[in-house]
Amino acid sequence: MACLYTPRPHGREPITSKYIEVRESEIHGTGVFAKTKVPKDKKVIEYIGEKITKKESARPSIALIEKNRGSETDGAVYIFEVNKRHDIDGNIPENTARFINHSCDPNCEPELSRTASGSSPPAKSKRARS
Repeated sequence: MACLYTPRPHGREPITSKYIEVRESEIHGTGVFAKTKVPKDKKVIEYIGEKITKKESARPSIALIEKNRGSETDGAVYIFEVNKRHDIDGNIPENTARFINHSCDPNCEPELSRTASGSSPPAKSKRARS
């Protein structure tokens, strides 16, 4: 899965991929699922959002949790950890990758890559998945 941390203008269509789809998840409400076989090491989707510092990442997290306390989402936070200094705030409508849920047995992993704007975390499949 290719998750890139790159700033994008808001208002774009959600990012799509021939390999995945977003649908209801029994565990987390909304999730990303494979819709076809994904070859090993194939980049699946780009994770987009604003690159922020660790200090900055606490603000949207706290605000969303407080705003949605007791709601169905209970304050879903879409912060992607890049390294010890930076995160990506992926809470924008076009960031389909924000619905990728945690797994104790993950079938994809982030992959950092370089873009014109700097470091970016793509996600790629760890193994063939159908």
